[in-house]
This record gives sequence, C-alpha cells and structure tokens, in this order.
Amino acid sequence: MTNRPTFRTAFCQRAHCDDSRYERALFWRGLYRHAIPFAFLIRMVAPRFFRDDFDFIRYLASDATMEEVNEDIDRFEYGNRVRRHWFRTGLRIHLNPVRVAALASSVLRA
Repeated sequence: MTNRPTFRTAFCQRAHCDDSRYERALFWRGLYRHAIPFAFLIRMVAPRFFRDDFDFIRYLASDATMEEVNEDIDRFEYGNRVRRHWFRTGLRIHLNPVRVAALASSVLRA
C-alpha cells in the first residue's frame, strides 16, 4: 500500500497555495462560473449561505482516492437535493460537483 497524498496536499501543491488558503482557493475554483459574482456579494452579506459548501471542502481535504472524493460528492449532491433553496439549487449558486471532481481527478492522479 502506497502512502498517497491527501486531496488538500495535492491541491495546494498544484494550485501553488499555502495550506491555510486551501478552503478559499478550492471554493473559488469549484464554483459554477456564473455563480462567482453572486458568491462574492453573498459572502460579504451572508457568509453562512455557503456553510454546506465549506463543509464539503473540509470533508474532501482528507480524501486520498477518487472513490472517497466521489462518496463526498454524492453526499454533497444529496444534501442539495433534500434541502432545496430556489437561489442555491435553482440558480446553482454553490460548488459545481463536476468541476470539483475534475479538479480532484487532476490532482490525485497516481
């Protein structure tokens, strides 16, 4: 069994960011593109709006395989389905699971 780096470590190496900036860097890279201007304003006014997104980012941090990442993505998507909000899910103002999976796949390659 090899000692694989965690998603957090691999992402920070690829993104050239300090470990302490992991959450913020992944948040901005993982959003749906159309959501970025809205997210900027919402984070200033109501930062708790993105609580589920940041919890998701924290869960991903310790994942070392795509299987683990996909399990976390499934949980995140399920949460969005059961706790619908017209702004968050209707307009998709949240992390894009496909974009996050692509980022994870690119940094966790063996």
